[in-house]
Amino acid sequence: SLDAAPLVLGLRRRFEQETTYTRVGPVLMAVNPNRVLPEKPGPHVTDVALAAMRGAVDEGRSQAVVISGESGAGKTVSATKIIEFLISRSSHDTGRKSFERRELAKEELLSRLKASIPALEALGNAGTALNENSSRFGKLVKLTYDGAGRARDVVGAHVEEFLLEKARVARRARGAGERNYHFLCQLAAAAGAGATYAPPATLAAGDADALAATEQSFRDCGVPWDDLKLLRTVGEAVLRLGDDDVDGAARRLSVEPDALRRALAQRTCAGAGVGDADVGVPYEPVERTRVVDALAKALYAALFSAAVAGVNTALAQPLADCRPPSAAGAAGAAAPPPPGTAAFVGILDIYGFEIFAANGLDQLLINFANEVLQRNFDDCLLAAEAARYDADAVPWASLDLARTLKSSAIVDLVTKAPRGLLPLLDEQVKLGNRGSDAAFLTQADKAHRASGVYAKPRLDRNAFVVAHYAGAVTYDPAGFLLSNSDPLPADVAAVFARSANPGVAALVAGASSGDKAAPGGLPSLRDVARASAASHAVVATLAAAAPRKALP
Repeated sequence: SLDAAPLVLGLRRRFEQETTYTRVGPVLMAVNPNRVLPEKPGPHVTDVALAAMRGAVDEGRSQAVVISGESGAGKTVSATKIIEFLISRSSHDTGRKSFERRELAKEELLSRLKASIPALEALGNAGTALNENSSRFGKLVKLTYDGAGRARDVVGAHVEEFLLEKARVARRARGAGERNYHFLCQLAAAAGAGATYAPPATLAAGDADALAATEQSFRDCGVPWDDLKLLRTVGEAVLRLGDDDVDGAARRLSVEPDALRRALAQRTCAGAGVGDADVGVPYEPVERTRVVDALAKALYAALFSAAVAGVNTALAQPLADCRPPSAAGAAGAAAPPPPGTAAFVGILDIYGFEIFAANGLDQLLINFANEVLQRNFDDCLLAAEAARYDADAVPWASLDLARTLKSSAIVDLVTKAPRGLLPLLDEQVKLGNRGSDAAFLTQADKAHRASGVYAKPRLDRNAFVVAHYAGAVTYDPAGFLLSNSDPLPADVAAVFARSANPGVAALVAGASSGDKAAPGGLPSLRDVARASAASHAVVATLAAAAPRKALP
């Protein structure tokens, strides 16, 4: 049945019996008990992991485990259990001589993967009104199997991140329960600085001690000490930028204080005539604040990407010398599987659907990402189930299915050019000073007034409503343009290219104020482009995986 009422009733009854998991066809539903419960026989998250492993190993077809739900539903805990199960069940049985070495490598990989979870959570999670440890980024963990002879050898592990909520870094006003990223709060508590981006009232009693635990997690993961120092250096600089301590930020980033102070105070404009000298035009106070915040956001985004890259380098080491022999069986040779023969299991852990009293661009992007996953769910499960009903001549109400399958319409509403919400927003950003939030709303209202998933609130004409699969959400477009912009001038990026710290220079050199990020430089993509790129990456991963029709 597509009726939610009996499903909800069944979940409630099982929850009251302290049963966490419920199987619904090929879907496993988990209700977070918010406490540790004794294991019980019956459906379990390891059933999903086992089905994925069998698909990758026995069938040689890549699998994707999609973990979705609202904020605080327990998605990261489920992802951790799946990863632990897959690594623990990995069998390295290609020969007695290498068995012990492979088992040690497997244990080291599991240890590093487990350590990477709290490490990346510290950098990418934050407290919100709904969840004190909310993921503010999407994460895809890929475990690759060798694809030869049904061996259950995990021959690689890789973490992909997407859509970090950059705006949180430089937010100067926070509502109840809202915090900056844990890592920045930990640095602020330890150093007694950063009151602008991490106000003392938002810090927790254990933040200072938690910093040591975060650094230990990175060390346990295998991240080198020099990389850890760089993370801390950049994080401290971000906090000092918020406090307008430009000299303190410059010292930590090993750049010339006068040069950074000048780049944050004025922009360079070309002279009026050919051969005329460039002219420095001072920023207005509001403009300068935007530039400082843009720098802080770009630095933290680069820091986060560098941390993920460091984790991936560490994850590649344990099994580097323990890959199964090649199909040719050359003596002493060890090689990765030939192209096309390896299958992966991808574990996708994405931030949960959000509905707040005030919802901005961040919530629109987060909820859009969830719509992309819901559309995949619709395609793989509901549409297939309808086809099975038809094949078995089972009557069902087509109108109910049509009403349920609306995620495609919402994905088009948000991203389809030229009149989707994000393309319309991008147009306003490109207009510069001529663009406005009000003009964006007018264009959106005009383009989608006949849409079945877009509406206007009855009492607020300066907002719009999107009928998401999880519920209608009212969005306030005020600030959309600013949130969608990264106004980082080339003058600022150029200062960091001359940093005396090679790590900082490598992290940020070559960035510009354009839409495209320079290779290895500060990310300056607008949120529209980032959302589109992330959705394409998720869809590509899901498309590469084979749908499963049943759990074991």
